[in-house]
Order: sequence, then structure tokens, then C-alpha cells
Amino acid sequence: TRAALKPQLSGVVLHFVIATTAAAILTFLVRHAIVSGLVYGIAVYFFMNLVVIAAFSLSAQSLVRSVFAGYRLDCAQCSA
Repeated sequence: TRAALKPQLSGVVLHFVIATTAAAILTFLVRHAIVSGLVYGIAVYFFMNLVVIAAFSLSAQSLVRSVFAGYRLDCAQCSA
């Protein structure tokens, strides 16, 4: 029946829309690799600093200090 074909048809259409969009994005990324890489790197930098570190309510310096302090503690325990 027609009602049974609606979800299948919309799934096929959505699949092709997603595939076409992904192909267009990939083509852009390949043709403009340096610009894409710079934009991606800047986006990751700001996301990590503004979202991830803020979510743990730590500054970047205290996060580095805590990582290295734990490492020194582990090394001291291993040599004892």
C-alpha cells in the first residue's frame, strides 16, 4: 500500500541527500586542504579550551599541573 511505502521512500531520499552533502563537503575539504585544516584546528582549539576544560572547571595550567603531579607520584611509587 501507499502508506507502507512512505517511510521507505523518505529513507531512500534522505540517504541520497546525506550522501550528496557528504560528497560535496569532502570535495571542498580536498580542494582546500590547508584552509580546511587551519579552520578545523582553530575550531578544535577553541572547543577544547572553552567547552571541555570549562566543563571540568579547570584552567589549562591546573590541568597540566595535575597530570604531571599524578605522573610524578606514580613514578615515585614505582621506584620505592
